[in-house]
Amino acid sequence: MKKAILIFIIFFIYVYLNNIYIKLFIADSYFILAKNSTSSGDYVKSIKYINTAIQNNPQEPTYHRESAKIRLTGLQNFEVESKNYIGYKKKILKELVKARELNRYNLATIRNSIPLYYFLTIKDLNRSGSKDNIDEQYLQITKEFFSGLKNLYPNDLGLFVDVAKYEKKLGLTEDFNYSLSVIIKLRPDIVTWNENLR
Repeated sequence: MKKAILIFIIFFIYVYLNNIYIKLFIADSYFILAKNSTSSGDYVKSIKYINTAIQNNPQEPTYHRESAKIRLTGLQNFEVESKNYIGYKKKILKELVKARELNRYNLATIRNSIPLYYFLTIKDLNRSGSKDNIDEQYLQITKEFFSGLKNLYPNDLGLFVDVAKYEKKLGLTEDFNYSLSVIIKLRPDIVTWNENLR
């Protein structure tokens, strides 16, 4: 009897673990399909695939960040300031926050989110990013995100360079000047050859 119970428990654990690994494999497969669909310009399939990936593995920050990225490309399909547009921007921010919450100290997740916050701040992605094309509601959110990163990683030159690039594009002069001063302190020569810092 004990042997039968032990076999049942082992079998149950085996099935349970297999189920987990299969779900992770399915999630990764759909994630790849979502990225490929985005590259080929099929926005509808991209959303469908990334949602399936997230359903199968909601704890993977990369999937949430990719969801935000895909949805950013989809913003072009909506009239600026329409109800769908505003709702979509909220969903994008929610996905970016979720990605960060799932792995708060993963520098890859954080650094890959920097340009996404920039694009979230642009009002109309069909126009060039200029001072008259900035969504003020998201500018403050992006500014706080950048500031938080600089406080969390005060000696990360690469992060400061990335943030400074987008601060400059968004017209955040005071923030850009602070970032530039830190960059110069960490590595003075970078200013001479990095175009984003001039």
